[in-house]
Amino acid sequence: MKKFTLTFLLLCFSASLFAQDTILPKTTTKPEKEFKNVIRLKPFATLQGALFGTLEVDLQYAHYVGNKVAIPFEFDIFSSGAGVGFALFTGIEAVPLTHQQKSGLFMQGLLGIIYTSHFRGTNTSPFGYTDQLGPQGKAGFIVNANVGYQLVTKKGFVFNAAVGPMYNTLTNMLTARISIDFGVAF
Repeated sequence: MKKFTLTFLLLCFSASLFAQDTILPKTTTKPEKEFKNVIRLKPFATLQGALFGTLEVDLQYAHYVGNKVAIPFEFDIFSSGAGVGFALFTGIEAVPLTHQQKSGLFMQGLLGIIYTSHFRGTNTSPFGYTDQLGPQGKAGFIVNANVGYQLVTKKGFVFNAAVGPMYNTLTNMLTARISIDFGVAF
C-alpha cells in the first residue's frame, strides 16, 4: 500500500510540474491589431466600364460592428456619353468562415438608389433643325449580392474577389457583377 501511495504521489507531483506555465518560458507575442474599418476601391469596375465606353469609380467603406459582421456603404460615380450618374448603397456584409482576422469567405448584400442624368445640349442637324433638350433624370433602385473571398493582411492590406447577381430597376435587367477590390483596413 505504501508503494502505491508513493507512486501515486510521485505521479501527481510530476504531472503538476508539467502542467504549470511557470516552468517553461512564455513566448510573448504582440496581439494582432483588430481592424474595425475597411476602405475598398474597385478598379475592376473602372476597367469593366471602360470596355463599354463609360467611366466608373466605386468606393466602399465598411465598418465592422462585430468580429465578422459589417455595415458597408458604397458610393459610385459614372459617366456615359453625355450622361452622368451616381449610386449609393448600404446593406450588410459578413465573413462567416475566417482563417485569420476578417479573411475568409465573404458574403455581402446591398440595396441602393441610382440616379442618372442625360445632358443632351443643342443638336443641330445638317438640315438646320435644332434640338434643345435639357437634362433628363431618372432614379431607380439596385439590389446586389456578392459571394467571394476576402484577404486582410496583418499590415492592413485588403484584397477582395467576389461575384454575384445585380438587379437594376432603371434597365430592368439582372446582370452578373464581378468585383475585384483593393483597399486598406484600419
